[in-house]
Amino acid sequence: MKVSIKRAKKIVSNFVQQQLAGKNPPPIFLWGPPGVGKSESVREIAAENGIDIIDIRLGQMEVVDARGIPYKWEPTKAENGDKSLAITKWAIPEFFPQDRNTKALIFFDELSTADPAIQVVAYQLLQERQCGAYKLPPNVYMCAAGNGVGQYAISHTISSALANRMVHLDIEPDPGAWFEWAVSHNIAPEVIGFIRFSPEMLFDLVEGECERGWPSPRSWENVSKVLSYGLDDEELFACVEGLVGEVAATQFYAFSEHSKELGDIRAMMLDQTKKMKVPTEQDILYAIATNLAYWLRRGGETMEESEKMLDGFFRIGLQLPPAFATVAMVDALSGKDGEHLAKRLTEHKRFPDWQKKFSVDKKKKGL
Repeated sequence: MKVSIKRAKKIVSNFVQQQLAGKNPPPIFLWGPPGVGKSESVREIAAENGIDIIDIRLGQMEVVDARGIPYKWEPTKAENGDKSLAITKWAIPEFFPQDRNTKALIFFDELSTADPAIQVVAYQLLQERQCGAYKLPPNVYMCAAGNGVGQYAISHTISSALANRMVHLDIEPDPGAWFEWAVSHNIAPEVIGFIRFSPEMLFDLVEGECERGWPSPRSWENVSKVLSYGLDDEELFACVEGLVGEVAATQFYAFSEHSKELGDIRAMMLDQTKKMKVPTEQDILYAIATNLAYWLRRGGETMEESEKMLDGFFRIGLQLPPAFATVAMVDALSGKDGEHLAKRLTEHKRFPDWQKKFSVDKKKKGL
């Protein structure tokens, strides 16, 4: 069974909370192609639960790095009765928490890239929560992530002994979950609008075409960053192509150019005298919807300007076809910022008009 990154994140967060409650749940392994959001989701889980994140890359280590360096230890007579008897001990790696009160999430990222000899080091840690004489603090949870052998990334087969110690979740790209994430992380509206119009472009990993840029949630996040760097058109296209490949970059560029025909959506939201003729093309309608939500969430520089943004959201949104008005509203209400906006939206004088025009009678629709 495949799950979205959103559902996988919810499961891992639940297991973290079970660990903090003393229930000692099994470790989770997140399987998925590169760029789907595994690593970032784990970091967000740690932050949301108020615990530290300890990122351990076993694929970059030698056995001694993970197991610790052996050293000679000679007990005193009081400890052993024979000072001549020496014992070999291991110096614990610095990334293992020493404080028994530590609350943390140990993340074995890219575990599938680790050589089988390194994977062996993880056996006892994942099964018994200890490595040699070292024992993990009780409020530390472990999870791992990696790419499958057939996903065009460096990967070794996970041994059955290691695999049997974990809960395995197979992640697939999910545009719906990505939209919610993208809106709450201020991804550029051009990118969100394009992926809404062409959801198949969110993730497109093709054998033989992945040695350069290719479309993934991670590469589209980087496109969003590049858009804000003030590059000219030629420079921008070169960078976007370098991130997502020629096909996706060409389609994205065409979408962006077409969307520019709209004019400045933010200015239209602020100034009720600026009129907009509602287009019929779906790509432009997606661009309008995502821009409305984006600028509403960003707010104005003053309280007065923020109120004008809210007025503009309803004034323009009420002109859209129902499906696109719904997109704008869903994006506006996504994430924690959306919770804050919900009260302002529902109390606005034009919200009843929006509700009357776009609400669905579920009984009539047989839902």
